[in-house]
Amino acid sequence: MPTVDISAIVVAYDRLDLTLLTLGKLERCIPAPDEILVHVDGNRNDIADRLRDAYPEINVWVNESNVGPGGGRNVLLGKAKHSIIASFDDDSYPVDADFFARLERLANDHPEADVFAASIKERGQVHDASDCCTPLWVADFVGCGCAYRKAFIERIGGYVPLPVAYGMEEADLALRLHANGGCILFAPELRVFHDTDLSHHSSPRIAGGNIANAALLPFLRYPLYLIPVGVFQFVRKVWDTARRKRITGILHGIRMVVPHLIRNRRWRCPVDGRSVLSFLSLRRHPRIAHL
Repeated sequence: MPTVDISAIVVAYDRLDLTLLTLGKLERCIPAPDEILVHVDGNRNDIADRLRDAYPEINVWVNESNVGPGGGRNVLLGKAKHSIIASFDDDSYPVDADFFARLERLANDHPEADVFAASIKERGQVHDASDCCTPLWVADFVGCGCAYRKAFIERIGGYVPLPVAYGMEEADLALRLHANGGCILFAPELRVFHDTDLSHHSSPRIAGGNIANAALLPFLRYPLYLIPVGVFQFVRKVWDTARRKRITGILHGIRMVVPHLIRNRRWRCPVDGRSVLSFLSLRRHPRIAHL
């Protein structure tokens, strides 16, 4: 099977069947990625052994602790041997067999792009002609369907490892990337299916972690004079969670905030305030990427 010089990485935890499905989808792409690497979190050696048995040609690493998807991606970004790295979760995979050919073409056509954000659909959604077909310069990306230029991500320091990373890991990396002059290209021709209905977001652990992370991001990255902006964002997150009737998650999250900030204070390194404001502006107003 022909291959392209792209590394594909997958972060996994305890969903063996979904991980096997994702790996099968990646290997059946034409061309396939040159290498596939998997990180199994939470000391799940049983999962890792099953993956190695099913796909002996794939490199698998296990972390003894729970470092979350961002921590797993940090490991795989360091291990990957190619300059372009496509990123997936254990429950996400390309829709199109020529995904990696499309990615290679985009990487060559857009040397100014440091992250390529895919068009992602969850269970019950479909990619169709009504989707936006225009590439855009955007502020954000999602780790279960994107690709990185390895050199730039390593230069800005990778992800903050968090067991529950919703609302923090990609937003934090995207903000630091923006502050360092990096660009994210939303490329609708890169289509990824995310095999979830997001119902797990209603669990108190996930909802609470999302709220705590809404406080952590401005604490780590905003200069002091923009902390009121962060407070407003935190209140808006609490309100949105209340609107979804996730009250237990709100209580859990608010109790988490102070210990969460203390535990992760070593990562505090504020970016320039003008970068924060231009990042928030780009989030509201993406720009058309002219070919």
